[in-house]
Amino acid sequence: MNIVRHTLKKYEILEKYLGACKILFESEHKPNFLYIDGYAGPGKVNFVDKEWGINKMIAGSPLKAIEKLDPANSEKISCIFIENGPENFKDLIMYISNIKNVTCLPGDANTTVIEVLDQIPAFTVVTVLLDVTKYNELKWTTVENISKHKKPYGTDVIIHLPYYTMNAYNNWETDSEGISDFFGCDDWKPIYEKKKSGLLEAREFEEEIVHLYETRLRKLAGYSVVKSVPVRHVQSLKQTQRTIYYLIFGSNNERAAKNIMDYVMDDEKLKKYLNKYIKTLDDWGKQETEKSKKQPTLFDF
Repeated sequence: MNIVRHTLKKYEILEKYLGACKILFESEHKPNFLYIDGYAGPGKVNFVDKEWGINKMIAGSPLKAIEKLDPANSEKISCIFIENGPENFKDLIMYISNIKNVTCLPGDANTTVIEVLDQIPAFTVVTVLLDVTKYNELKWTTVENISKHKKPYGTDVIIHLPYYTMNAYNNWETDSEGISDFFGCDDWKPIYEKKKSGLLEAREFEEEIVHLYETRLRKLAGYSVVKSVPVRHVQSLKQTQRTIYYLIFGSNNERAAKNIMDYVMDDEKLKKYLNKYIKTLDDWGKQETEKSKKQPTLFDF
C-alpha cells in the first residue's frame, strides 16, 4: 500500500490527538480508553515521494497509534483494528497480533464497528477512526449508529471526508447514489448545481460541502462539538494548495473535544488545559469506582 506526502500530515494529527488521550487516561481513577480504527490497512505502508527521493516502508496508522498509546503497558488503554481487505488483514495480523490489549478483526467497518461497540463496558471512553480512502466505503447510517452509543462521555469519531475522490472523475454526476449514501441525503445536489451553473467558486463549493457534513453530524448524529481539519497537498511552492480530504472530529464531550482539537492545531494549548480536565475525569472515575470496586475487564474478542 503506497502513501504520499499529505498522509504524513494525517499521521501527525492522529499522533497528537492520541498523545493527548494517553496523558488523559493513564492514571488510576480515569475511565478506560478504547481506540477503534475501522479502516486499519496493512500496518506498514510504502511512502513514495519522487521530489524528496524517498521510497521506503514506514509505520502506518495502526503502528503509530500503538506507539503513542502503548496499550501493552496499560490495563486501561486498548486498541481494536478492523480491516476488510484479506491481504491487508494478513499483513496487519503479522505486525500487531501479539501485542497485549490489541485486537485485530476482519470485516466491513460499517457492521463490525457497531458489533464491537455493543460489547463495550460503560466505564470506557471511545474514539472511532473512520479513515476511508473512498467515499463509498462509509455509509452515513454507520455514523449515526456509532453516535447512538451514549456512554457517560459518548463515542467520539474522527471521519475522513475524501473530498478529492468525490471530485475525481466527476463522481458528483457519475456516482450520485454513492455520494448520497456517504452524506445520508441528497442535500449536496443543490450545492453542486450552484457550482455547475457558476454561482459558486471551487473553494466556496468545498466549504459548503464540508459545512453540510458538519451540520449533519451536529443535528442528526447529535455531536455537540464538530471540528474539521483540512489536509492539503502542494507539489510545488508556486501551486495553489489542493484539498485532498478533511479529518472531521465529532464529540459529545464539549470541553475535552474543543481543547484536544485545539491542541492538535496548537501544541501549547494542551498545557493550559490538561490539569483542569484531568480533575473532571478524576471526579467521575472516583464515583464509578465507588459503584464497583472492580473495574470491568477490557475486551476479549
